[in-house]
Amino acid sequence: MFGEVKEEWAPTEWYSIAHVRDGNYIAIDLASVDGDSADYLDAFHETLGQEGYQVIIAKSFTELLSDALKSGGEHYWLDENFTGHGNR
Repeated sequence: MFGEVKEEWAPTEWYSIAHVRDGNYIAIDLASVDGDSADYLDAFHETLGQEGYQVIIAKSFTELLSDALKSGGEHYWLDENFTGHGNR
C-alpha cells in the first residue's frame, strides 16, 4: 500500500488484494490461511498496522466475493449493521 514493506506499517504477512477506489484496500492475512479459510481485512490506510483496527470482513474468498456481489457495489463492511469476524 505504501510502496515499500516495513513491519511497523503492517505485518509482512498481509498482502493487498484489491484497491477499493477510496485509497484503501482489502488485504489477506497469509498467516491466517488454514485450508479454505483465511482472514480478509479492511486495510484502512489511516489505521493500518494499529492493533485492533483492521476489521476481518470475510473468512474465505468465497464469502468475500459473495458479499461483495450482494452489496451492489457498496463497501458492505462499512454498513452500520455489519458485524464482521472480529478485528486484528
